[in-house]
Amino acid sequence: RQIARGCWKMKNGSAAMNKALQSARVLAVLMLAGCPAFAAELSVGHGKTYARPSQAARAAQRGDVIRIFPGTYNDCAHWNTSDLVIEGIGPNVILAGKVCDSKGIFITRGDDITIRNITFTGAQAPNHNGAGIRAEGANLTVEDSRFIGNENGILTSGNQASRITIKTSTFRGNGNCIAACAH
Repeated sequence: RQIARGCWKMKNGSAAMNKALQSARVLAVLMLAGCPAFAAELSVGHGKTYARPSQAARAAQRGDVIRIFPGTYNDCAHWNTSDLVIEGIGPNVILAGKVCDSKGIFITRGDDITIRNITFTGAQAPNHNGAGIRAEGANLTVEDSRFIGNENGILTSGNQASRITIKTSTFRGNGNCIAACAH
């Protein structure tokens, strides 16, 4: 009798356990739905998969890490994808001169992008507000980067819900007072 009652309890417990496990699986799927299933590393540089940052920007998927190897790139890029890390590997990763859409060397339109260890220099635009980075998406983090001789270091689109975080970066010789003073 006690064994029979114990089995009955197990059967009831087993159904409850199966239901709990099913709920946990559904919750796990929902939690992972917003996360990248397969983040990739995209390499940029001489002899790498992508020769220029703009090529990697077009290929980037949510959650990818873009590694830019040393060199001077006369290139600009639109980063439209969210949840990216774009990082210079080693010293002397320099993006120089070319701006996209008369705005910036990098235009970040995706959300939650981190940029690190890159030098942005010589950004100039016809309307005198060429930026190293033009932040149009939400939540940009810039680490260990340099902004030298641009009309603007980082220029934002004014998204009140966005946060710009800058860590251990250098701003030198940016700004002009042609049309209006830049910051």
